[in-house]
Amino acid sequence: MGLKAGMLCAAALFSLSGCATTSANSTASSTADGNAFWRNATVYFLMTDRFANGDPSNDRAVPQPAAPGVLRGFEGGDIRGVTQRIEEGYFNALGVDAIWTTPVITNVRGSVEEGDWGRTYAYHGYWPLDWTSVDPRFGSEADFAQMVRTAHAHNLRVFADVIINHAGPVTDAGDPRGPATPART
Repeated sequence: MGLKAGMLCAAALFSLSGCATTSANSTASSTADGNAFWRNATVYFLMTDRFANGDPSNDRAVPQPAAPGVLRGFEGGDIRGVTQRIEEGYFNALGVDAIWTTPVITNVRGSVEEGDWGRTYAYHGYWPLDWTSVDPRFGSEADFAQMVRTAHAHNLRVFADVIINHAGPVTDAGDPRGPATPART
């Protein structure tokens, strides 16, 4: 290992060295209890569109005018599908403590041609258009709230991934600009 690589490894180890330790003199608090939970949590990461289709009526809420490449378009998974699996006990049977979903915010409508991969749509949720609304292809804000309530009733925590460092690509659909105000007040 070269000097540069060795220094990077040492810096990474140093920066992570405090992640899993607590002071012997620290007092118990709700923060400490929460940290203990996450140190021992089993987190299930799921791609919402690929997980379960609980509402076929939203499968084509936004048309895909051009055929996507193989597995590069929306397949129908949605928030109601996640809720159904929670109700069935799927996550509890696996010993899961928390569910981590891909972003469910509104994504660009169009597609991008990606060479050998073919035409790709935002099925993954990582091409945001509007950070203030749920993408209709995944369901509604009410569906998301119900999923969270159902998860909590089954002793599961929920967190959704977010994108804070970029917007979705310019696509062939002429996607509209996001809302005038990028945050709710």
